[in-house]
Amino acid sequence: MIAWLPSYAQEFGWSAQSSGELIGIMTLFQVIAALAGPALSGERDRRLWLFLGIGIQLVGFIGLVLVPEPMMLVWVAMIGTGLGSCFALTLTVALEHLATPKIAGALTAFIQGIGFIITAVIPYVAGILRQSTGSFQVAWLMVIFALLLMLIITSRFSPAGYAKAMEPYNA
Repeated sequence: MIAWLPSYAQEFGWSAQSSGELIGIMTLFQVIAALAGPALSGERDRRLWLFLGIGIQLVGFIGLVLVPEPMMLVWVAMIGTGLGSCFALTLTVALEHLATPKIAGALTAFIQGIGFIITAVIPYVAGILRQSTGSFQVAWLMVIFALLLMLIITSRFSPAGYAKAMEPYNA
C-alpha cells in the first residue's frame, strides 16, 4: 500500500499532497488498531479477531477495486485498521500460546521472516502487474486473493495446535 497507494489515488485526480496524506491516514489507523486489537481481544483463541482484521482489509481492498471514488478515505482507513490489528495479533498469538520464550521466539522469527519476504516481493509484483495491465486493479485482486488465503490459514490456527507444531524446536 505504501508503494502504490499515492499513485493509485493520483489516477483519480488526487493531488500529490492529498494522495500522500492517504499514507498518513492509513498509518494512523494501523497504529490505533495495533494497540487496540490485542487489548480488546483478551481471549486465548484470537482467531475471531484475526478473521475480523483480515475481513476489514478484504472489504477495504474490494472497495478499492469496485468503488474507489468517492470512498477512498474509508477504504484506506479500513485497510490500515486491518493491517495494524493483524500485525499485532499475529505477534501476540505466538507469545501467548507457547510454553517457553525460546519456542515463542522461533515461531515469531518464522512469522516475521516469511511476512517480510512477502512484503518485500508484493510491491515488485504489483509494479509488474501495473506496468503490464495499465491498472492497479489486478494488483488489488492479487491482494484480495492473498487475504482469502489468509482467512483459510487462520481457520486452521488453534491454540492447542501451536505447542504440538513447535515441539521440534523445544529441544
